[in-house]
Amino acid sequence: MNSTRLDYLLNCYLDGELSPDEKHELQNTLLSDPEARRQFWRDAQLHGSLRLLGEQELGEREARKWHKYPETYKIVRIRRKVWLGAAASAAAAVLVVFLGILLTRPLDASAALQQVIDATSQADDRTYTVSVLKGDPVRPISGGRALTLEGAVIYLRGKDHYVVVQNLTDGERQRATGFDGELSWSFIGNGAVNVSDDPRRFRSNLPGSHHDFVFTNLHDELESLGDGYDVQLREAEDSGLRRLSASKRSRNVRGPRDVEIWFDPNSGTILKLELYGLPQARGGPRAIRLSLTDQLDLGADFFSHAAHHEAGREIRTNPSK
Repeated sequence: MNSTRLDYLLNCYLDGELSPDEKHELQNTLLSDPEARRQFWRDAQLHGSLRLLGEQELGEREARKWHKYPETYKIVRIRRKVWLGAAASAAAAVLVVFLGILLTRPLDASAALQQVIDATSQADDRTYTVSVLKGDPVRPISGGRALTLEGAVIYLRGKDHYVVVQNLTDGERQRATGFDGELSWSFIGNGAVNVSDDPRRFRSNLPGSHHDFVFTNLHDELESLGDGYDVQLREAEDSGLRRLSASKRSRNVRGPRDVEIWFDPNSGTILKLELYGLPQARGGPRAIRLSLTDQLDLGADFFSHAAHHEAGREIRTNPSK
């Protein structure tokens, strides 16, 4: 950020005129730029000093009028002036501390959220298992069949590679869906493999797809928390972990009501993610948990459909919607 823009944001903040979007911009700048943080503190201290100086000058102007009052009144006024000066000094100190607290607390949560978001972009493989905490785990699909979300397994690599395996309620078949960076694909049991160059083509029945929080692209979904949710950094019950709690600011924001994230503070890897208050217009679960079960390398071709079925399977190309 150039110095002119930073000066503008700092001045607006100190004058109490910063908009929510501008505050978010300032927070991101302070997170990434040590020099910007130093300038913030210099400006905050100067702001407090100027405020104190202004009150002292006002007191001196009043003092020049005192000669016409009795000595006893002067003493009272002098004592009042001393008290006002001390109060102004305290106010200036409190101002600097308050500014620090006001920005530092959101910055801590923002920094933690950004760490988690960055970790989802890494190439490391992660395997999660889905548990339904509240509500109905079963979702009907075409042909009179139904999928269960309970026990679904999600494999992730980097920002967008995924494989999701769900059981059908007939107890005999599974539905596998994935994206290998070029093609998205889906098949049920021994049926034909449907492929498309549209990464979103087969997401309609994936976990979270009806709740605006699709687990197959955690990077983008977590980024959206910074816009429509209040995010706080909390103590985690599990030793060595940290926890982020996000709550919707308004009913107009799409997605779950609350999101809870437990993560490794060293790597930013999500160990557990819970969604509460999922929209119920289409039924389904009201609360879901993803639990990390493995971080082993899945192999170069794991996210290709060919790694999940025998050779010779019928392949059907589906045009992008």
